[in-house]
Amino acid sequence: MTALSACYGPTQAYERATVERILGPIEQIDAPVSGQLASTMRQGLSGDWRSRKAQEDAGFERSESELRKIVETGYDLATALAESAVANSQDEQDAWQHAILKAALSFDRMQFRGEREQDAVAYHAARKLVFSAFEDAASRYREALADGRVRPDMQIYNVWFSLALGASDLGALTLEDLMTEGMENADQIDRIRDDVLKMAPENSSYHFGEFARGVMSGLSETKPEVKPRLLQAAARVVGKDPAGAPIRRTLDLYNELVEDEIHLHLAIDGSDRVGTEPFGAILTLQHTASIDRSSGGFARYLMDSFSQFNAGQWQTINYQERLQKSIEKSFSGTVQLLGIGFFQPMNPAVPISLAGQTGWQEKPMAYLVLQAMDPSVDRLPEVQMDMHFNDASGPIVLPVLSNTVLIDAVSEPAPRPLGDLVIEQTLDARPMLEKKDEQIVRLEVIAHATGVLPEINRLFDDLANALPGYVLDDAQLVADPYDVSQTHRAQSEDADKPTNRNPYMLYSKSLPNLDPDSDGLFRLGTMRKWSLTYVPETSVTAAQPDRFEFPAVSDDSMPTLVSLTTPKTPTADDAAPVGNAGSMGDTGNTDVAATSPISIKRFTYEDYDLVPVESQTLLFNPQGIPAMAWLAGGLAGLLLVVLIGWRLWHGETASQVDTTAIAIPETLTPTGATLLLRRIEQTQAMTWSSSERAELRASINALQRQHFADAEPQNGDAAKLRPMVERWTRRAST
Repeated sequence: MTALSACYGPTQAYERATVERILGPIEQIDAPVSGQLASTMRQGLSGDWRSRKAQEDAGFERSESELRKIVETGYDLATALAESAVANSQDEQDAWQHAILKAALSFDRMQFRGEREQDAVAYHAARKLVFSAFEDAASRYREALADGRVRPDMQIYNVWFSLALGASDLGALTLEDLMTEGMENADQIDRIRDDVLKMAPENSSYHFGEFARGVMSGLSETKPEVKPRLLQAAARVVGKDPAGAPIRRTLDLYNELVEDEIHLHLAIDGSDRVGTEPFGAILTLQHTASIDRSSGGFARYLMDSFSQFNAGQWQTINYQERLQKSIEKSFSGTVQLLGIGFFQPMNPAVPISLAGQTGWQEKPMAYLVLQAMDPSVDRLPEVQMDMHFNDASGPIVLPVLSNTVLIDAVSEPAPRPLGDLVIEQTLDARPMLEKKDEQIVRLEVIAHATGVLPEINRLFDDLANALPGYVLDDAQLVADPYDVSQTHRAQSEDADKPTNRNPYMLYSKSLPNLDPDSDGLFRLGTMRKWSLTYVPETSVTAAQPDRFEFPAVSDDSMPTLVSLTTPKTPTADDAAPVGNAGSMGDTGNTDVAATSPISIKRFTYEDYDLVPVESQTLLFNPQGIPAMAWLAGGLAGLLLVVLIGWRLWHGETASQVDTTAIAIPETLTPTGATLLLRRIEQTQAMTWSSSERAELRASINALQRQHFADAEPQNGDAAKLRPMVERWTRRAST
């Protein structure tokens, strides 16, 4: 063995020719030597011999196919060595150990092939060979034990049990093994029990007792999430035998904990008539006050960075990410998860009475936006949450499942509860007014509220009839996904802040704790953003529309606008209820709005500036300027006349007034020049001749093309700004 090891590096697989040249023919090698060599090869075959990274680190440039051939050849040699060890064993006890090694090599080879091949038939055949070898070896062991040729030995059953769960060692067992191989090989658990029961009663009792003691003593070495499922499988092996009492007691403690002290509760927000439209659901953790104290609280499950001491070292765990992945996995089928928001970790639990019993608390965990993909869906899938505890064996993870929730996806969906609705509508009609870019008109809508917002066609009336002569292009409708967060609920001082500047940073990072709403449910807010495009009905140039009607909230949505939260005291700055948003031309039902604060804010573009619109109807004048701009210009002109009259009254000359009426900044930028000329156009050029107004407009357009278009500005353009601006200011002063 020493000579053979010296011939190979740690990443080099043994070759049959070299082994036989040093040790002789495989069939004639002594059993201890061939068994030790097979065991050494097994470690290399499941480690560096198959690792491409280890091969590269050692300086070998081997392809995947080359590595596969090396590993397959290695398993052939290791299996032959194990068979030789079984055949040449002088001691029955050694023979069983070598037989177990052969079966373990077969299992490892099956796993290796399963990782790279999708041939289910070949994999199933290999699996049958592996466990057939265990049954044959166990049969021979029972006969030898009955004859007194061997002493009782649990090794064959321990390895058989471990491989049936999915790993060659219980300490290496993972949750993925139990979720796949463990289910596939569940029949082997019952075969182990049947094989032990074939022994004499005293031998069966001895083996069950040793098996149970081995499982319980090794429980601290297994992974926390594996322990419950491992004990469930072990309980199937020992059955009702008295030796299995420790296993059954531990399982009973686990079951009592998740059934009697912790419940994961999923509730629909509103009616169970959800149809195939979005609806909300609240996930809460219901628990006893005693388990809350003994477990250290449940806030960590909502944290994205939690440090805990485990296995002699500090670990940082993202519990929130784990919970999110579990929720996403649950809703990956017939019920789609459209959005998810988590409550604040330190949001306290509230006392509740459960089944008439006090001493329970409810902590909000997540608010979900869901949608049934098919009318045939009649229930929500169970959500699993892994809970971390400690017992005598160390850390343990217990899976907790949510309750069954029935839904009606066939009927017409009922209106969803919605409160504190805030809407912002921003109109961009510049392409139409300036007759460019195919004269399209865009409307951006941002809405947020407590609860689940409906789709835009249910939220508003008359979306398609907002602009005469134009149609709504459904193909260009852009709808952002749901954003679920506490920041989208109405906050006391922040509810009226405009959201279209930066809607995702509306509120400060420090948010207040949430209590249940008026109907006893915890809710977060949702936000949606839509972009609508209106295009001319025909390609023929038609008369330009003279108005735009901002869409009003639909009457069908109004019954859902209930006061879910305590309404704040209205202020002078608050927008009026929907249908009468403090502007001319609005009509609507004010009774509903009285119980549900609704804020609607409207904006439009004036050149590059975003200006508020006070009325639901935005009028355009024949020159394509919003009517409110004319009003602003008239007020500015009136103010200028008053200023001139006041100065003339005090003996100042007209030339002095005209010189100071429009001051040119010392540092003149293209933006400043454009704004100055626009001011002259709106306040003083209205009395000029049409040719002068057209010439002023041409100067403004030339400035915008030169300095704000995609083309590079010409050298010296900045130097030409002042003479042109001075020319028009002199004209304005005369």
